[in-house]
Formats: sequence, structure tokens, C-alpha cells
Amino acid sequence: MKLRDMFSVVAVATLALLWLGGCGPSKTGDMAVGNSPAGQTANLVCPMTGKVVAVGTAGATRTFDGKVVGFCCTNCPAEWDKLSEADKKAKLSAAMEKQNSMVANAKCPITGQPINKTIDMRIYDGKIVGFCCAACPAEWDKLSDADKKAKLDAAMK
Repeated sequence: MKLRDMFSVVAVATLALLWLGGCGPSKTGDMAVGNSPAGQTANLVCPMTGKVVAVGTAGATRTFDGKVVGFCCTNCPAEWDKLSEADKKAKLSAAMEKQNSMVANAKCPITGQPINKTIDMRIYDGKIVGFCCAACPAEWDKLSDADKKAKLDAAMK
């Protein structure tokens, strides 16, 4: 194989990997949001793209203003790092506002009561899940995946 052909193969493979590893949809699963206890982020919407943050993606978080900020992919934190403090604050604030409009359910999946968008939320199966009170997120965390799916489906009706 000629050197030029090898270079072409390597270039195409590199571009394919970059395309596949870029900002895509977040993984399904369960993620918490709130006052940033361990394993939680301050936001559920990426401040760079407006997509739902990736669940369990190593390197897809940064600490800013005492909060863990989540991103939709591993490319966004590098772009975030280039922003001024004022731009970071503005983008995080806009992401927090957007996540309130993206909550999948109007009723709490635990109690069936109307949700309170100031209460900690969760990501489940790529959806932002809201709750009615501070006790419900902890109850949600205890459920099996099958129970979470059934309760969220019922809360979305």
C-alpha cells in the first residue's frame, strides 16, 4: 500500500471517529440534578448545545461557581473552558431555564400530584423527570428500571 493511500485511510478513519464521538444524543439511564450531592449535576441541559446532558460520560462535567456542570458530550467541556466567567454564567442560566420547559411529565411519577419545577429533577431514558416535593426524587431513586418506566409513562398521560 502506498504512503498516500495509507494516509487517506487514516484520515477517513479519524474523521469517522470524530463524527461518531461528537455531540450526539445522551445515553439513556438515570441521572440526578439538584444541589450537587455526589453524582449530581446542577443542570440537565447542556449549556453549550441545549441537549439533555449525557449520563455517565466520563469527562463530560466541569465545576463552575461551586456547582458541577453537566454536558451532552465530551467535546462541550473544552468549548466551555474557552468562555469568560460572564458567558459561562449566562449559558448555565439559560440551560437551567430551558430544562424547565423540557420536563417530560406534568404529574409526579410517585404521587400523581402536579410537579414543582424548583424540586430536584432526574434524567431517565433521555427524558427530564419532575417531582412534586423534595421526598419524591429519593423514592424514585429506589425504584427498579421497570417501575420507573411504568410510573413515568403513567405520569406523562
